[in-house]
Formats: sequence, structure tokens, C-alpha cells
Amino acid sequence: MSNDKSSNLDHAIRGGTRTILIAQIVSQLISLGVLSALFRLVSTASFGLIGIIAPWIGLPRMLALAGVQVALIQPDELSQQQKSGLFWLNMLIGIVSALFVVLVGFCLASLYQVEELSSLGIALCGTSLLMALAASHQSLLERRLAMKQLTLVRLTAQAIGGAAGVYCAFAKWEVWALVVQQYVELVVLTIGVWCCESWRPGWSPSMRNLRGLVRFGGYYSLANLVLYVAQNLDKVLLAWFLGTTSAGRAAVGMYCQAFNLMMRPVYLMSTPLTGVFMPGLSRLRSNPAQYAELVSRIFRMTTTVLVPAGIGLALVAPDLMRLMGGTNWQQAGWILAALAPVILVQGMINLAGSIFSSAGRSGWMLAGSVIFTIVLAQGVFAGYWLAGLVAEDGSDPIARAIGVATGVSLTTVLVLAIPYLNFCCRTVGVSFYRAIRPAAGAVFAALMMGALVFLLGWFLTGYQAWIRVPWMVSLGVAAYATLGRREIAWLIGQFK
Repeated sequence: MSNDKSSNLDHAIRGGTRTILIAQIVSQLISLGVLSALFRLVSTASFGLIGIIAPWIGLPRMLALAGVQVALIQPDELSQQQKSGLFWLNMLIGIVSALFVVLVGFCLASLYQVEELSSLGIALCGTSLLMALAASHQSLLERRLAMKQLTLVRLTAQAIGGAAGVYCAFAKWEVWALVVQQYVELVVLTIGVWCCESWRPGWSPSMRNLRGLVRFGGYYSLANLVLYVAQNLDKVLLAWFLGTTSAGRAAVGMYCQAFNLMMRPVYLMSTPLTGVFMPGLSRLRSNPAQYAELVSRIFRMTTTVLVPAGIGLALVAPDLMRLMGGTNWQQAGWILAALAPVILVQGMINLAGSIFSSAGRSGWMLAGSVIFTIVLAQGVFAGYWLAGLVAEDGSDPIARAIGVATGVSLTTVLVLAIPYLNFCCRTVGVSFYRAIRPAAGAVFAALMMGALVFLLGWFLTGYQAWIRVPWMVSLGVAAYATLGRREIAWLIGQFK
């Protein structure tokens, strides 16, 4: 790659990451505001109903989104016919996904004896079609690194969808307020990306010359599907054992929302960065030195943001959930505290998919994902089983949920993260030690910050959450800004 092209690509990546940082802050504020309102207006049992069906809705979505995304982004050149063929193939998958969601709704309603689940399946099937309709245009915007346009559309859709959900929650729509929120957000997103991306699919697309793209995208889709199963096995297990009672569904709702809240900083960091770095990595395949340097930048950026976020969230989680949702959600805080350590490594694990795919190693990604899922499944079952032995009331749904959360955290952080990331780096010819070494400064600063925040939290024991949280967060921000000033200065430099 010539110096001019390399410089232009680096400039585009830096501009994209700058946009992402701003978007992350704004999106976090929007999502926390919306969640706080919904937690207080919608019952935990309604969140539980969504928590039971949501993993099954997302299952076919992985096929509708992951494969077409990488097939549209990874190749250096794409013809009009190839783009159209991928679009219509994706729409076909979206239709099949919608039918699957309807069928799953009826099956879950019969299994848990909750008729509302069948209605939810019918109501939510259209979300698969909307996501499929928007997927190709989102990928094409990411391909040309038009991150400002895409970010603006996503934030607008999130804000309007959140406002619609809160309005319906005020009207006592309960679980249907959450359905409306999803539809409004997806409709706005679809309209926005179609307006920003001028490409339109042909009516008679040729399916020729798609075999290589479909094969590569298929491996990537299957790998993401396997990882999706790994990340949702805990929710399916809890729903299976606890979903037949109202108290059990409430525990499932608390767990799912705690998990989603934990994953928000991860997704807000890894999902947009995938859109920026996958095209960049794909263009640098012929330059091993620059490719390795960009992989190291990805890990360092992710660690600089997510490690302090994970440690800080683990320390303030119980107070934060009470502050956001009131006493009804207080127990969910302990679930969130148990899950928070996952943030330390999950961002890098998610971004490993971009590294695999950029080097054309989606088959190896699939193999690693299968092993990852098998090991994590053992952690989930162990956490559920041990909770029944250790807890004073082994049948308490909340105790079981905390046990599963602990199993997920310990397995992900202590057992899986380093071997999986090392396997990823070795597969694409990058030294894992050299890639991860620059992130050591952020880890040390975050650990020191965590120690200080823990001491302050102990000192403030007995105070109300609205007093503890601001003080602990303020100290955490100030401590990390001081101890990790070099890392923060480097991170800011990536956006210039």
C-alpha cells in the first residue's frame, strides 16, 4: 500500500474513532435516561417476558446481519450485481427469521403457560425484517467509513425510539411499551441509512460470483451465531428453570437488564469500532507491520476505556440500580456487580471477530467460537448449581441469577479471554504479547482507581445511593484521569 493511501486510511480511521467517542458519550446518556424511566414505569415481570423471548429473536438476526456485513465490507471490490445479490439474500433470511420468531413465540407460550409470549412473537417478528432491510446500507456506509452520517442516524433512532417507549410506558402499556420502542428505533434507523446511502439494489440481481462471498460470510455468520449462543445461554437457562413463576420471571427480567446494562459500554465501543477497523484492517492485509500496529491500537483503545468502566461499575452497581430503578430493582444491582468484570475483556473478544474476518480467517474464528461456547456453557451450569448449594435459600431465583452471573464472569475473564485472544492473534500472524503489552498502563491505572473507589465506598457505608454514587464516580474519574493520564493523552491523540 502506498504511503498516500496508508495516510488517507489512517486519517479516515482516526476521524471515525473520534466520531465514535462522541457518539458513545451521547448514546450512554440517552440510554441511561431511557432505562431509568422504563425501570420505574414498567414492571420487572414485563422485562422478564422480553428477557425470555429476546435471545430467540436475536438468534436468526445473527444470520441476517453478520454474514452480509462482512461480505460487503471485507472485499476490496464489489460490483453492483454482487451488492444486489447480497441484499436480496439478506432479505430472504430476514423473512425466514420473522417466521421463526412467530413459531418460537407459540412454543414458549406453551412451555411456560404464558399466552402473552405468543402475542409477543407475532408482534416482534417484523423487527427481523426491518433489521434486514437496514443491514446492507449500514454496511455500505461503514465500508466507505461514513461514520459521522451513520452515527447521527443511530443516535437519532435511539433517542426517538426511547422517547416513544417512555411515552407508552407512561400510558401503562407495560411490555408493549418495550415493543413500541424497538419498532420506532428500527423504523427511524432504516429510513435514515437509506437516505444517507444512495445505493439501491437492482430488481434482477445475479447470484453468480457470490459463491466466495457467501462462503466467507457464512463462516463468519456461523461463528457469530455460536458466540451469540454462548452469550445468551445464561438467559435461556434461567428462563428454562425460573420462567414458570412470576417471581422467576422477575428474576429473569432483572438478570437480562443487568446483562444488557453491563454490555452497553462493550457494544458502544466494539460495534462502531468494528465498522471503522474492519475496513481498515482489510485494506492493510498486504502490510504485516501496519496490520499488527493497528491490531495493537484496537486492543489498547478498548482497554483504556473498558477496563476502568468494568472496575467502576462493579463497585457502584448496587447503588446505581437502586438509583435508576428504585427499590424494585435493588437486587438487580448484585447481579450487575457480578457481571461487571466481563467488561474488562468482552470488548476485545467482540473485536476479535473483525481481526479474524479482515485476514480471511473466518473458518478459524468458527472453530475458536465453538470451543469458547463449550467452556462458557460449563461455567454457566456450574454457577447455577453452586448457587443452589451456597445460598441460604437455594431455591431463591435471585440467588440463582447471581450464581449464573458469577459463573459467566469467572469463566470469561479467568479461563477464556487470554487463550481466545492469543489464538486470534496467532491465526492472523500477530504476536499477542506485543499486541497487548501497550495496554498494561491502562490496566494498572484502573486497578489503582478501583482501590481508591472501594475505600471511599467503605467510608460512605450507610449513606443513601444518591450520595454514594456521585462521590464514588467523581473520585473514580479524577483518579483515573490522574493515574492514567498518559493513556488518556494517547487515546485523545487517536482522534486527531
